[in-house]
Amino acid sequence: MSLLFFPLPPWTAQCRFHQRQVRITVSQPDGQQILQARLPLPPAHPRALLELLESLARHCGQPVDAVMSAGAKSANCFDEILYGDGLQLGPSALVHVVFTAPPSRQLRLAPDAWRSR
Repeated sequence: MSLLFFPLPPWTAQCRFHQRQVRITVSQPDGQQILQARLPLPPAHPRALLELLESLARHCGQPVDAVMSAGAKSANCFDEILYGDGLQLGPSALVHVVFTAPPSRQLRLAPDAWRSR
């Protein structure tokens, strides 16, 4: 008797960088959380996070989208880790990495502010 293999739907990994840790949340397309983890920073090995994400991609049978972000207070730490020698995130055929900027405040204009008087 052979077992049928049905690939799982693609997953998304959200990696939020803080000063001393990275928080990872892996979700299915319907929003159901599959995994939550916290890893210390800096990592013991520069490819540790990438290898974890590649392992998740192998498990689900499809590439994983990984969104990397940092809070405004952790932006300096984020830059040091990502652009220094602390972390390597590619290239990888199994993980598609997307970087997002720290959130910023947006100014909103009153509805009539743009009209000339």
